[in-house]
Amino acid sequence: MAVPKWNDERTTQLTGYVGNESPVSQATVAAAAEELETSSRSISSKLRKMGFEVELASAAGGLRVVKLFRPGRNRIG
Repeated sequence: MAVPKWNDERTTQLTGYVGNESPVSQATVAAAAEELETSSRSISSKLRKMGFEVELASAAGGLRVVKLFRPGRNRIG
């Protein structure tokens, strides 16, 4: 997906979409990304640059770390 450049009009749309939400949730970030046809990462980055507090994707369950157990390979000690 090509990420559109930020201009005054898009920035105004974004701030209007977010409103006074603080911190801005990942659900709002995702919805704004869809509305503005860009990535969630771009939205989060732009909001942080503008001074908004944005919920971390990892805190919202967006990042999961899984350790697989393999018999004979995972040994303690």
